[in-house]
Amino acid sequence: MMKVTVLLMAAFGPILTGSTGAWAAPPAGEQGPAATRSGPDIRRGRLPNGLSYFIERTSGQADKVQVLLNVRVGLMHTMPADTEAAHVLEHVVVENVRDRASKGTLLDRLKPYGGRIYGASTSWEMTSYGLMLPAGDAVALSTGLDILTDWASPLPISDEDVDRELKVVAAESRNGNNAQRWSWTMMHRTWYPDSPAYHAVFPPVGTVTSTHAGVRALHSRYYVPGNMAVIVTGPVDPDAILAELEKSMGRIPAGQAGAQPDLTIPALKGGGYVPITHPDQRTAEINISYKIRRAAHGTEARVKEEALYRLAGALLRDSIGELSARYGAPVPSATVAGASYNYASYIKAAAVDVWAVTAQVRPGKIGAAFTDLFRFISSVRRVGFSSAEIEQARAMALPEIRSDPATDAASKWQAYFQYGDFGATPLQLRTAIDAMTVAEVNAGLRKILDPAQRDIFVIHPEQDRGAVPSRSSLARLIAAADRAPPIALAPPAPKVPTFAPIPPEAIAPVAAVPETNGYLRWRLPRSGATLLFRKTDADALIVMGRPGGASRLPAALADAALIAGDVVVESGFAGLDGFEARRFLDTARIAILPIFRYNREGLRASGPVEQWPLLVRVTRAQIMQPQCRPEAFDDYLSMIERVRHEAHSSALSRISLDSAVAAATGRRLAPQLESRPDFRATCDAYAAMLSDTSDMTIVVEGKLDSETVYRSFASTLDIPARGKPGQLERHALPDSIASRTVVNDGLDSATVILVLQHGKRVTSADASGLVIKEIMKRRLTDRLRRVEKGVYSVIADYSIGTSPDSAAFGVEFKCAPGDVERLIGAVKDELRRVREEGVSADELAYSRRFLAEQPVSADSTVENWIAWGTVSRHPLPDDQQVQLWIRGFFDPAKLAEFVQLPVR
Repeated sequence: MMKVTVLLMAAFGPILTGSTGAWAAPPAGEQGPAATRSGPDIRRGRLPNGLSYFIERTSGQADKVQVLLNVRVGLMHTMPADTEAAHVLEHVVVENVRDRASKGTLLDRLKPYGGRIYGASTSWEMTSYGLMLPAGDAVALSTGLDILTDWASPLPISDEDVDRELKVVAAESRNGNNAQRWSWTMMHRTWYPDSPAYHAVFPPVGTVTSTHAGVRALHSRYYVPGNMAVIVTGPVDPDAILAELEKSMGRIPAGQAGAQPDLTIPALKGGGYVPITHPDQRTAEINISYKIRRAAHGTEARVKEEALYRLAGALLRDSIGELSARYGAPVPSATVAGASYNYASYIKAAAVDVWAVTAQVRPGKIGAAFTDLFRFISSVRRVGFSSAEIEQARAMALPEIRSDPATDAASKWQAYFQYGDFGATPLQLRTAIDAMTVAEVNAGLRKILDPAQRDIFVIHPEQDRGAVPSRSSLARLIAAADRAPPIALAPPAPKVPTFAPIPPEAIAPVAAVPETNGYLRWRLPRSGATLLFRKTDADALIVMGRPGGASRLPAALADAALIAGDVVVESGFAGLDGFEARRFLDTARIAILPIFRYNREGLRASGPVEQWPLLVRVTRAQIMQPQCRPEAFDDYLSMIERVRHEAHSSALSRISLDSAVAAATGRRLAPQLESRPDFRATCDAYAAMLSDTSDMTIVVEGKLDSETVYRSFASTLDIPARGKPGQLERHALPDSIASRTVVNDGLDSATVILVLQHGKRVTSADASGLVIKEIMKRRLTDRLRRVEKGVYSVIADYSIGTSPDSAAFGVEFKCAPGDVERLIGAVKDELRRVREEGVSADELAYSRRFLAEQPVSADSTVENWIAWGTVSRHPLPDDQQVQLWIRGFFDPAKLAEFVQLPVR
């Protein structure tokens, strides 16, 4: 599904991103304010101008009130001719709501109530606007309803308004790619051949085809009270809210709502086999999809259907993973799920769901991949899942159904406005999942995987055209899979690692040194490691690190060092291969990951407190009994290549760009893999970086007692270096210099990275950048998105580090290739302004509050101890020191520019 959002806040949860559908008006007896009571906590009905309202007093988030405006207009109202008009209109509406006193932005209007507390989204049939307001503040609530009134009122829309937001929507679309969009187009035409509304051709990324007249017509037709609903939930007085609504939104002229589009899909049929290719497609993928006529919304059958989907998702997701559980498998990764890119699934009138088996395919293995996939599907249909497997899926599905009174109420009323009923409640879903029998689940799976409703797509690069089976060859593959013996759907029983014995030793108690933030500190006698422990109510967590990583090795081995941890994880430990190790750890609910960066080496492990002894043994085995298998090395490099080039990846090839940044800054943040690393060098790099705990900083958190923690580490993880440890030289990275490096290997958009780096010895003053980072992120987002209209989002970051020393500020964004010069100039202008004018007291106060609210993680505690010898954050400089630091650091004349442009 294409989902488009602007400033969507996580606090709104599913409210602004939920599915949409055709609207059914409230029953006739609920028209008008005379029939608004539904119990003491609920008011619902319609104002005389036709505006629907749903107000409910709830518990849950006692300090917040959710205020939503839903408009029955979405992307489908102009499809297939125009795919973005409603989205552009949403941006126009948000941007035209200004602060009345200052004529500033909506953020300025909301600043007294917490700042950025609004969100907006456009779905297929609905546009939603929302506010999160403090409870018990009558002025804030009145302001919120005024803002909703502005959003809902008639609005003069100029050509300039539309042009401005077209740029923002075009910038947002750069997060996609053209190969994926072409696949969507071909799939929907195959699934729904007789329904032209679903035959949209999505324009190239960075392109929006909406017109001035089209956006204005959409607003005048659908932004009328009879086509809107206001939803208010939280600790509110429903009568007071209704009175405010009548006063503010009751004055909006009624208007006449436009007709809703016909989105029904009259008939379903399968049988499609469609090879799809595109110039941007770099890897092969198989999609085997199944259409299902959905039960009517709000019925008991639909509740059972949703319950089945949750169980089916858990069962199929886990079992199909076994196809990839061998080195060199034709299907290195596969999933089974409701197809999120099928936008008909989000439309009530369509009444169609699509389930899809999707698989990445290893080069040259399309035929073998089809064989594996159809043997899996055939086994599910012929044999199904056992009672034990279904009970396990039930245990996984039930905890995923979460409930929050305020959010549930808002979702309930949103569904009522859209569908005329409330849909399945969390309680109904839990009850249906509990009641579903083994026979019902397996029968439901056969219905989902019905061959009569099957369509098959092979999405492939042009050079793989010859490897795509013909229709007749594919039919023979399917028939052979149906004749073959069923495969085991349940994973094999986990194997147990063979841990090396630990020589017994008496551990003498050692008094801990108290530190701030509740930590206790010891020094381990053999390794010299610093052990820090803080008791919490959470699961057990071990984080260890020390200076080193890729900087410990010659530059030519940097890639080998950065991939070594992943290769060893894929290889397994203590006699288990990577797949066996993963099953064992998953069963024990333990996670472990070696961490190697350009300047750090260490490990992170976590698991239930009751598994603490095993967690410690596994951590030791990862250090003392790692494995490095050539087949795991080959699989890992193949995976990296696939992820870099697959059409759905957000990590499309950046090799040259990242290499240019690393060469200029000395900060190799990720492996570049411009050439294939040596296998033996990779294994040796792991041994050089993580074969002991000498001089490690180790942080442990969890519901444990301090004596247990110390004894565990002193007996099991106090591992001294073998031989004389290599000495790391403390050195600084280079200063950035004014330069521009351009690489021409991108796809459709430009990617820009800008870096200011000071390679001097880090001092306490450099902590000023932590204060400035959030300020600059807000300033640059406002400048490049709102003022320049050239980007959808901006990444701004600041880091300080020791061994090697550096302080660096970086900016990254995507834009149209033609906007690169203008937007880099805008960033330089902001840096110049900050350097010359400083930042305001309000900005500093906001940033300090923001930093104070961020939890100090175990990972940051390790870094704090390495860099500063303290478990707390480094004390932040005062405002005067920060202003002085800005003038010395933010020099646009030293900005290093790195630009990735599309292939010429």
